[in-house]
Amino acid sequence: RLGASSVECISRRGTRELRKGAPAEFDLALSHGVGFTTMAKVSEILGSDGKVRGVRGSRVQWKEEGRFDSGNLELIPDTEFTINADTVIEAAGQAIGDDCSSLVDGLDKEWGRIKTVSDRGLTSREAVWVAGDIALGGGGTIVKAVAEGRDSANEIVEYLQSPKMES
Repeated sequence: RLGASSVECISRRGTRELRKGAPAEFDLALSHGVGFTTMAKVSEILGSDGKVRGVRGSRVQWKEEGRFDSGNLELIPDTEFTINADTVIEAAGQAIGDDCSSLVDGLDKEWGRIKTVSDRGLTSREAVWVAGDIALGGGGTIVKAVAEGRDSANEIVEYLQSPKMES
């Protein structure tokens, strides 16, 4: 948790599907108090005064079991929720899905992965970092992807604390 008072992961998948991919890592996260809101989709990042204040989302269900793509999701009516947060880290998954394609328009890509211009995940667009499987040459294992995410996060902190951001 790196000093966070709480961590909540929101996933479109259910607990069984999340745990199946990496049971040891999932169990370790649970043992460290990480919460999981499963079968849910974030619809909005909430903020005020230039700061993140939380996320809003809804519960979802699969139209067809076992097909894990965004086109197979449907929102469950009257299940909207809000989670307070001061930091949001969006994880796009192992590949660029249709629902994330607009987020990566204009970034240099190769083989369906995003190219980086630094060893800490900076992309061809200023102030946009990637790590893990979505980065060209990245990921491969959860441990490597997490380490890359940590390195990118450290560079993001340096960027946010730079004189460029103070103006």
